[in-house]
Amino acid sequence: MHTKSIINKKCNKLKKIMFDLEEIEEYAEKGKYHKSFWKLVDEIKKGKFKEYIDFVGRIDEKVYRKRTKIKVGISIGNSILLVLLIISIFLLTREGYLFLLGALCIPWIVHPLAHYITGKVYGINFLFYFPNGPAKVEPTLKIDYATYLRASARKRAYMHASGVIATLLSAFLMVVLSFLSKQNAL
Repeated sequence: MHTKSIINKKCNKLKKIMFDLEEIEEYAEKGKYHKSFWKLVDEIKKGKFKEYIDFVGRIDEKVYRKRTKIKVGISIGNSILLVLLIISIFLLTREGYLFLLGALCIPWIVHPLAHYITGKVYGINFLFYFPNGPAKVEPTLKIDYATYLRASARKRAYMHASGVIATLLSAFLMVVLSFLSKQNAL
């Protein structure tokens, strides 16, 4: 009897999700997430309903593409960030405000690059860059949610942590470089 009860609960949950799939799709057409979308994502993260990963990825991409006005392709975004990184490193050889500008830009640049590299290592793909943050200028990667959900929780955590770690390490490096170069910019 207990097994039958568990099976019935799972079937009812599946029916509810199936019913909401059409509503989720309708909301996505408007650039919105339906409340049951995130319930489905939670269930997938718990190891259930994995057959809906591609559906979730498609919906998430559809919503983001409708919501996001400025999108830059991954290869172009990475190229821009690498050029900015080279310029910022060059600025570290200058004095005063130019040194400070380079020192401030490097953590901002390495953060998304660290996410990208770590994500690729762990099989997490990205769709595009878009400006985000309070001033809407921070280069932010849009995750391909289907590949994100297929990655283990540990791999997802490493990908998220990589940006913070790269930012902190680069900021620490800027302080060390400031002292080593006897700059008083910081």
